[in-house]
Amino acid sequence: MKTTLRPFRTNFYLWNGFAALFFSACVTDPHSHNTMQLFVDLQHGFKCKTGDGDWQTYRLLILRENVIHQLDTNGSVQLLIYLDASSTIARQLQERYLTGQDAASPNVNLLALLHPAELQRAMLEPDPRLTYGLIRCIFSLLTEMPLTSAIDGRIIKVKELIAAGQANSQNIRMLADTVCISESRLRALFKQVTGVSIYKYLLWRRLRYGINQLMAGKAVGEAALESGFSDSSHFHKMLVQMFGLAPGAFLRNNRAMQMITCEETPLRFETSLFDKQQQLLRVHR
Repeated sequence: MKTTLRPFRTNFYLWNGFAALFFSACVTDPHSHNTMQLFVDLQHGFKCKTGDGDWQTYRLLILRENVIHQLDTNGSVQLLIYLDASSTIARQLQERYLTGQDAASPNVNLLALLHPAELQRAMLEPDPRLTYGLIRCIFSLLTEMPLTSAIDGRIIKVKELIAAGQANSQNIRMLADTVCISESRLRALFKQVTGVSIYKYLLWRRLRYGINQLMAGKAVGEAALESGFSDSSHFHKMLVQMFGLAPGAFLRNNRAMQMITCEETPLRFETSLFDKQQQLLRVHR
């Protein structure tokens, strides 16, 4: 089966602990990600194969992290969601659907439970709030978790300090001292409230900041160092491993693409990537 060289991608959204994009017109090479993946078909089904297995047709698929797979969009459109494998949502999905297996196709008709007009608008327009709401709804339908999360003033304060650039993975103790709890208690409480560990929260934030620097015109090496990665190779490796996108996809001087950033708060950053024909050049995985 021949690999299509110019997949169609719409907006690429990146939040804390998960990312998403709409994807079609492509048969990928075999590859893997260190994130859990959810494939939600929006039309008539896609094809996927894992390892040396056969091609199977799906409407919904959950794939464990680091599983080699190929995707054939099959003339349809999929919402691809990349989920931090250590997050609470990923753990719930794994316990519910992936016990003893790498992939699962839950018998849940998401299209019948989601609003078609909202799906269509999210696919065609760069709308972070709408897409975020749809993804949270998908998580809730698959895990039966509430759409709203607990609010804790101490975690709000910690998030504010992180957003202000006053924290990294080496000074979590400082954050704990600021809100008057132990470091171990902060780690547990942060995971309980946000669904992702504070270390991973900081990592996803560094990725967002690094992408932002690339889109502002910084060189890859400069963006890597300013966002806290050891060098450009480390930054490149994390982007490819997690999303299958190399740093070059985000460079401002990549004239094949028009880029749109949507930043609602210091804690949220989304990126939309387009070329003039609403298609992206293929990024090597």
